[in-house]
Amino acid sequence: MREPADAWIVADDQRTAAAGWQRADDGDERATIREVWNQYQLLLEAHGAVAWRGFLDWQGQEPLAGLPAAILETANPAKFPEEIEKTIGFAPDVPPAMTAAIQLPENFD
Repeated sequence: MREPADAWIVADDQRTAAAGWQRADDGDERATIREVWNQYQLLLEAHGAVAWRGFLDWQGQEPLAGLPAAILETANPAKFPEEIEKTIGFAPDVPPAMTAAIQLPENFD
């Protein structure tokens, strides 16, 4: 089992500004990915799931009262096909740009 993931949660509006760390383990991540997929047909990857869960937890303390919010992911769920398939039963489609990037030579210098 890997270490729990962290996500930096930042919120700022006219009423309040808040920031803090959110920690989740594999079970939390998978449950969140499953819940979001089942409710919204929105496919998150593990780090996005941590941010989503952190936002929901924070919103429980600081309701937005209808104000908009944004949660940003920096990875495509297709980067983690085995984890997504294990969690919701199918592997995500790999976007053409990701397929092309995977085929490029690696350069670490």
